[in-house]
Amino acid sequence: MNKYLPLILLLSSCVSYSGNSVASRTVTSDIMKYIKLFELSQNCNKIQAVHREPYSSNPEKQQYEELWTVTACGQKNKYYVSMKPDGMGGTLFNIGSSGK
Repeated sequence: MNKYLPLILLLSSCVSYSGNSVASRTVTSDIMKYIKLFELSQNCNKIQAVHREPYSSNPEKQQYEELWTVTACGQKNKYYVSMKPDGMGGTLFNIGSSGK
């Protein structure tokens, strides 16, 4: 078991979301698990807010990219999130960080 899992689950209920996203509640939760792990690796264990906005999209191919701005430990970090269907009812996603 991941030693950070209890902390990640505790922090899940404290995050305020704003903006627009194509991500379902389940996909948002999955994406946030990775973002929280990255924030923990930067010695931050408190995410206050996430603002999501479209970055680019290709609806014909069902490919979407969004910019997620995460407010955590007094700083704003930007994450580029790309999503597309996996063809089996799920969603594939990729997360990239801009570094700040």
